[in-house]
Amino acid sequence: MFRATKEIFFCYGHRLLNYAGKCRNLHGHNARAEVE
Repeated sequence: MFRATKEIFFCYGHRLLNYAGKCRNLHGHNARAEVE
């Protein structure tokens, strides 16, 4: 049996509305997703 996977690296930005901390401002993250 064979298994096919795809690993994806991506960057995204967001902000948290109605949040008192510094994350309420626009900021970004790096992420990884693996699809099987």
